[in-house]
Amino acid sequence: MGKRFYFILLAIDVIPDYVSSLEFLSLKLFFQEEKMGLDIYQKSVYLTIFNETMIMRVIGKMLPNGEKKSFKKRLFEEIENLIDKMDNHKLKEKDILCSIDTISKKFVIPFGLAQKPINTILKYHFYLFYSRNNQNVECMKKQLHCPLDSVVLNELIKEIKKKQKCERLVELIKKIKNKENELRITNIDKCTYLKIQRCLEIISEDGMKISFDRIWDKKHLEDAGIL
Repeated sequence: MGKRFYFILLAIDVIPDYVSSLEFLSLKLFFQEEKMGLDIYQKSVYLTIFNETMIMRVIGKMLPNGEKKSFKKRLFEEIENLIDKMDNHKLKEKDILCSIDTISKKFVIPFGLAQKPINTILKYHFYLFYSRNNQNVECMKKQLHCPLDSVVLNELIKEIKKKQKCERLVELIKKIKNKENELRITNIDKCTYLKIQRCLEIISEDGMKISFDRIWDKKHLEDAGIL
């Protein structure tokens, strides 16, 4: 029988008479471990999300001529690898940091810029696919990071002052402002990034870093008049 046939059996959890329980368990483990990859529609959606981050407008100025396609290709290779790990319930926080580090160093761009598309796409994959198809989502959710941008950072400063937690971080965040007194993720290094993510764990209602990004989605929808 073909792989698609067995995949259907696994999906409906049916064991035919001619397949032993041991064989069925082996098949189940095989499909759970198999590298599934993103299909063409997922890639298309995530490319749209990536373009919406407008990160290429900044990164494009930093890359040599002809490097933009190479950047996108490598970025999506890293993202697809992370998503495979997520779908197989093996994604760890260190994997995300490693991918951000890889992109940052390979293309010589700030850590703060490299984190944005990776964290944003992982966030939407988690909410659109992973959390809908898996029961134990809390363990995976804990591994994910909040995508950082000026909106999130400004809201974080407000929450820190309101809850009087991580107060030392306010001065650190203010140091990443540019000459126009605007917060810029281009000024975030790895050390500052990690401190911000730890603070988000403390500030978020459920103790999950990624949950704080709901503020961004809410503001985005309100600005568009949808919410």
